[in-house]
Amino acid sequence: MSSDKDSNDPKHPCLGPPLYDPDLNQPKFNLADLPAPPEHFHVCGRTFREAVKARKANSTEARDLVRFHGWGIDMQVPGDYTTISCFQVLWKLFYYQADKHRPQTFDEIRDFTRDAGPRLLKCSVDDPDLLPISRYYPLAPSEHKIPEPGFRRPCDALASRPDSYIEQMLYPASGGPKEVNNAPPEKEAPHPQTTLPSTVNWNQHRVRLPQAMARSIIEAVEQTILHFAYKDLARHPSAVGQDGQVHLSASTEEDLQKANVGSFPATAYVNLTADGGYSNGLVFSPKGDKYPYRGRGPIYRNNSSGIDSMIVVGKLLDAGSTILDRIDPNWRERFTNVEKAFVEATEVNWDLCSKGDSRDRFWAVMAAETENVGVGVQSPLLDMWRTSTDNFGQFLFAYQEKTFFCECANADPTNAFYTSTIVQPPRRPEDQKNGVSMQQLVARSFAAEYISPCGLCRTTKGVTCWKKFHSVPMRLAITLDGTVPVKNHTRDVSFDYITDQGQRGTASYRWLGGIYCKDNHYRVYWADNKRGEVDSGEIRMYDSAMVSGVIIGGIPQAHRDDKVPQAWWKNKPVPLIFYERIMNPDDEVINVALHSLSDMAKVRDQHKLLLQGYVSWSPSEPQENRVNFPWRRLIDRKEDRFHTVTGAYHPEGQNQAMNRGSGTVPFSTNPVSVNLDLSTSPQAEPEAQTVAEEIDRGLFATPTPSFLAGLFPGVDGDAVLPPPIGLQLTQPNVPPNGQHLDQAPHNGQYDTQHHLQPDGQYHGQYNTQTYGQQRDQFSTNNSQSNAQQQEQYNTQRNGQSNGQGVMPNYSNNTNHGQAPSANKFNRSRQNNGNRGSRVSRRRVSIANNVNYHHQNGNGSLMTSRASSPNHAQAPIANNFNHTFQCNVDNGYLPRYVDPSDLSLVPSDISSSQQDPMPLNGWSSQSQPVPQPNRTWQTQGILPAVASSSEQRCQNSRPLKRRRAGRAERKSYSSPSG
Repeated sequence: MSSDKDSNDPKHPCLGPPLYDPDLNQPKFNLADLPAPPEHFHVCGRTFREAVKARKANSTEARDLVRFHGWGIDMQVPGDYTTISCFQVLWKLFYYQADKHRPQTFDEIRDFTRDAGPRLLKCSVDDPDLLPISRYYPLAPSEHKIPEPGFRRPCDALASRPDSYIEQMLYPASGGPKEVNNAPPEKEAPHPQTTLPSTVNWNQHRVRLPQAMARSIIEAVEQTILHFAYKDLARHPSAVGQDGQVHLSASTEEDLQKANVGSFPATAYVNLTADGGYSNGLVFSPKGDKYPYRGRGPIYRNNSSGIDSMIVVGKLLDAGSTILDRIDPNWRERFTNVEKAFVEATEVNWDLCSKGDSRDRFWAVMAAETENVGVGVQSPLLDMWRTSTDNFGQFLFAYQEKTFFCECANADPTNAFYTSTIVQPPRRPEDQKNGVSMQQLVARSFAAEYISPCGLCRTTKGVTCWKKFHSVPMRLAITLDGTVPVKNHTRDVSFDYITDQGQRGTASYRWLGGIYCKDNHYRVYWADNKRGEVDSGEIRMYDSAMVSGVIIGGIPQAHRDDKVPQAWWKNKPVPLIFYERIMNPDDEVINVALHSLSDMAKVRDQHKLLLQGYVSWSPSEPQENRVNFPWRRLIDRKEDRFHTVTGAYHPEGQNQAMNRGSGTVPFSTNPVSVNLDLSTSPQAEPEAQTVAEEIDRGLFATPTPSFLAGLFPGVDGDAVLPPPIGLQLTQPNVPPNGQHLDQAPHNGQYDTQHHLQPDGQYHGQYNTQTYGQQRDQFSTNNSQSNAQQQEQYNTQRNGQSNGQGVMPNYSNNTNHGQAPSANKFNRSRQNNGNRGSRVSRRRVSIANNVNYHHQNGNGSLMTSRASSPNHAQAPIANNFNHTFQCNVDNGYLPRYVDPSDLSLVPSDISSSQQDPMPLNGWSSQSQPVPQPNRTWQTQGILPAVASSSEQRCQNSRPLKRRRAGRAERKSYSSPSG
């Protein structure tokens, strides 16, 4: 057979990297299962031995040919990839390819723009694992897909192979892929059925039910059955009750007088109108449009939009409180203090206690135990979320990764087991041209195989990684860096993966919502329909700086496939997007339900009564919901939804609404006040308080001498009292009697004070003491100290600002102004710029400096932790940021950006900067993976990503995947469906 001259040239090179190189998310077809071809079989007029003798390719080119034509196929090359072994398996592959797909010249064998994969095999190959996938068509069509008009099934096609598979196997092998849609079809909103289901056909002649009633029965049955599919997302029995059910045991007649008093919002709708001065903003208006009220979250203060959004999302997801989160018997020991504080923050009665006291307490706990996070400063939201949820099972997934290194490394393959809670999808250079759908991004993250560049020789396909998933998450948390345009991110997504048993698994997810960022401000957009409900095309929105933190429902979606307004996600980083897995009940659950309905029908047909002998339910008992947290409280309990009081609540003569700001119960006008039982932790209960006068002040009313005298008998009204324990408020006044900080958890370990003052400089030093010493030291002159006083916690904060960026004013209905506080509790002005804190059981100093650097009129806030060995100095910018790297040399060589090179970073920051971590297989093709014989397996990380154009450099920690130990690995022994 004739060939052109270049084909006969032994130095004829391969035509570069493949034009189509998609991720493989299906099991590989095993070529070794097929018999060997006859020795005399020839391609392009030559047998494989003749091709080797003619030097059609050297050993390097032969390996490239095997990798290209073996996409999706386990070639199992014998030996060490010699030229003859490579040509032998290639000729076997060509033998089983369809005649119309088999290469006819050596140029076609070397043409890397052609198609390759199992799809090109003969339709008669009898193997159940053969799927019609290839480089052109990486997704298999649905078995029930109807072929296009004009399709003719070949006579030799395997009878058991669907027509849709055969049709795709007949597509051409050159010229590029056809426009096909093999993605799972989008589910349409179900419409009410007008006829009864076929399951009751045997009684249909007796049924005369209205359609509304029939539909109610159908929905009740469906909801009951589907409840078992999502039982792990229900609240754990140890979670704090939300409905105020009974929980006490009475041993005396007085105990019978105890009651649960709860605070619930009376608001059903809010009247809002568009804010002309802010994009997608709303303000209160009596004549505005009516929107459904979906609850509230914390109100913005001191750069708190990020942590406010976290709390609201945690509340919507029951983060840390589901059965799946606490399924581990040792979950109490595994939960960190930050995670426990986060759970407490999500359980706060934010509907009526939105001033942010509990938010600030949680923020202080996180800042004390997390580097790169500070109270009152814009911190990396991804770091805060990971620190707060790393041990929550609803976001967790586990996988085993086997890595084959490049030949230049001369290293054996490695095998490791990892767990992670956040997905950061890899990107490709071609994504910049036309964008990429969320479906494709998620599929890449869970692909069974991916290839990465070598970090030594920079070979584009030097390292190969295989992944098998032991479990996939019930709720998927994804972060996007904003470097590539993303499309259809609110549509359902589906992907295939390989289980730990080597089987193919499929998972589908629906969009729940996410935390979005614009102009360094965070906002939550969420689906307004619950699980299983019809999608009405409306979403929810929460912005802590808008309409007093109301979660607004009924907002029209921007687009069906991208419901969120483009200004908040298009070409921008999206900190977190959440998806929930779409599940079916187990087969046994449906079978039991069918048998139960069938048995009930038989009993009824026998003219018997179901409640006489057939139905025998288990006796119902009052459910004892937990009212306490199963750990020592870290956040003030005054903002809980329920409180136990003695006696009935009588609203007559009550001038003050229940806890206008602090979450306390209403005070009675009777001579003796109610007895508050606020014990929600194992420690001793506080003494009952007796209030001598009715209180009608708001949260931030200035305490009067008579009020203090009534609260603390024996203390003069003019006495200077110590400040309440914990975080000082930035509002001009303090809450009455310090009720919002009645109990100091952990002896004030996480107490923090912070001031950011606009249009000026204000330095304050505050001294607080533990709750145990506070009451003992109340005296007229407040000058004596307790001899047995524990280590008091001192916090000094200073803030400087030019009036810009301290707080965005998005609404003209809320006054966010800040002024120096009027209280006199051990507060003195200082002129130094240092702030220190002691945050451990003993004296451990952590010096924190806050400096504002202004360039071109824009403020940039930097924080550093100078004296703590566990906290390297790192910049914190006022925007959402990913760790990033810049690509040079065609994108194959990563450049790690040292914060010391940046103009916004102090000159001494490089001395404590940590070494950059190497990248691993989560990176895209333009990023190298770590080399062998290093510690990368124990600190596996997700890829560093490029910063968007509107981001500034920020030394946020990279996303980490944790290598699981042997004991933890056993918990993932069963594959997830």
